[in-house]
Amino acid sequence: MGGKLRQELSDDGRNRNFMRVYGQLRLDGRVKDIPDEQVDVETSNLEAQLICRSDDAHVLALARVSGARLLYTNDQALQQDFGDPQIVTNPRGRVYTTRLRSDVRPTHRELLERTDLCAIPRP
Repeated sequence: MGGKLRQELSDDGRNRNFMRVYGQLRLDGRVKDIPDEQVDVETSNLEAQLICRSDDAHVLALARVSGARLLYTNDQALQQDFGDPQIVTNPRGRVYTTRLRSDVRPTHRELLERTDLCAIPRP
């Protein structure tokens, strides 16, 4: 968590449940906080390259800086950016989406069970 995404999620009163879960995950050591400055610099770098299809360079920058390679989104442009090896690589980004079906599919389970998509060691 860091940069503009942290601000978006913490500033909006509708995200109280998310922030409660985030706080617990943070206490459990399952969330990695990234300094906003690092994410902001990477966001500026991505925006300068003009390679993003989405308007979510801050989300992509956070993935690049943190090492996170699994993203939940139904935003198609962000999905394309996250899967683009020019933007997210080593390993490439994977997307968990419920755009077509809201139930948990076997492919969703497989993504959630992978340990190589996040730089944080799992307990």
